[in-house]
Amino acid sequence: MSAEKASWKRIQDVIWVKSFLGKGHYTPSGGTRRLNNLWEHVYLFVKDKNEYKIEPKSIGIPYTDKSNIGRYSDTDLRDPGNVWLIPYIKTTGATVKKGHEAPFPIGLPYKCIKLVPNVKTVLDPFGGTCSTLAACLILGVKGYAYEKYPRVEVIKSRILEGKEFQESEENLIPHLELSIKLLNNLLSDSSIQSPAIKSKAELNYYQILNNVLNNLNLDNSFKRSIQKRIEHFKKSLLQKKEQENKYRQTKLDFKS
Repeated sequence: MSAEKASWKRIQDVIWVKSFLGKGHYTPSGGTRRLNNLWEHVYLFVKDKNEYKIEPKSIGIPYTDKSNIGRYSDTDLRDPGNVWLIPYIKTTGATVKKGHEAPFPIGLPYKCIKLVPNVKTVLDPFGGTCSTLAACLILGVKGYAYEKYPRVEVIKSRILEGKEFQESEENLIPHLELSIKLLNNLLSDSSIQSPAIKSKAELNYYQILNNVLNNLNLDNSFKRSIQKRIEHFKKSLLQKKEQENKYRQTKLDFKS
C-alpha cells in the first residue's frame, strides 16, 4: 500500500458496516453477478508502533450484563470492537443533493478522532464534502483538508452540520424506537406503576430499560418512576452494606 511505502505501519483493520438488516443505505451494484457490498475497510496506521495509544472506551458501548461494572471496568463502558455499524444515510434523491461521489457519515471520522487521546490537529488529504472537518467542529479539534475539486458551498454546508451532530446507538429491530416511545407514553398515561426492584438481577434489567429510554430522550412519569425504583434499590443496597460493616466492627470491638 502507498501509506506503508511512506513508512506508515498498519496496526489493524476496522470494518465499517454501512447497511445491515435494512438499516442504512448503499449503492446497489451486485446485479446478477455478485452481492452488494455493505461494508468498507478503515485502516489504523501509525508512524511508530512503540509511541501510539488509543482509548477504546472513549467510543465504548454499555455492558449488556451490568454486573460486569466493577468487575472489568469502573464505568458502564466496554471496548466496542473493530466492527462499527454506522448507517449510511440517504444521499441521493429529489430533495437531497449528494455533492460528491463518495461521502461518508460524520459519525465515522467522529469515532476515529475520538478514539485517539489528546488530538490537537486532524488532516484529511481527500476532503470531499469535508465530513471530517464537521466531526472536528463538534469535537473542538483543529482540522485541515485537501480537495482537488472543492465544491465550496457544499463543503460549508457539510461542516456546519457538525453543530447538529449527535451520537446515537443503532438498533436493528424495525420500528423498535417508535414502538418503545408509544409504549412508554401509554404507560405514562395509565395508572400502572412499575413494581419495586427485589434483586440485583432485576436491577440489571431496570438499568438496561432506563438506558434505552435515556437514549431515546424520553422523559415522562413512567420513565421517572423507573429511575426512582433504581435509586431506591441502590440506596437500600448501600444501607445494607453499611449495616453489615457496622455489625462486623461491633463484633471486632466486642472481641477486643
